[in-house]
Amino acid sequence: MSEDPAASAQERPPLPSGLVAFVKRECPTCELVVPVLRAIAQQAPLTIYSQDDPAFPPGPGLEVEDDRELRLSWHHEIEAVPTLLRIEAGREVGRALGWHRGEWEALCRIDGLGPGLPELRPGCGSLSVDPSRAANSASEAFSCLRPRYSRLITVPTGHSMMSAISLYENPCTSHR
Repeated sequence: MSEDPAASAQERPPLPSGLVAFVKRECPTCELVVPVLRAIAQQAPLTIYSQDDPAFPPGPGLEVEDDRELRLSWHHEIEAVPTLLRIEAGREVGRALGWHRGEWEALCRIDGLGPGLPELRPGCGSLSVDPSRAANSASEAFSCLRPRYSRLITVPTGHSMMSAISLYENPCTSHR
């Protein structure tokens, strides 16, 4: 049975139900939340995807998956790490970027996370949006599509590069 490559390229690879965290070792905020991830893993289903080191974060009871190819990070539009997602029935129903105690507690439905940590700490840029790696992630994700093409994008004054890119991020959708 063969799949339609264009249809499968548009679908996001599934994430497991429960809580899903995207992290990288080279992020101080990700290092900061390692004890929080351990606490969450003791109370709820948690899958961790590491963008740069499949051994990070270390520790017993942590399920860490390798996302060094950034396939999942790119498909799930991870722009900052740590990013914590809640997945229910295969759908993302909540997202928290960086570390914000209140957001993480609400998303996890667990009170008292991260005692002794600051209330808020911004995250770091995801490797999936790193200009030196993003092109590879996008080309690998949509490698089934032919022909390949590139497009010059002008970023309007007052808009971020990410907002301009998001208009054109899915080559399977026409934005002519």
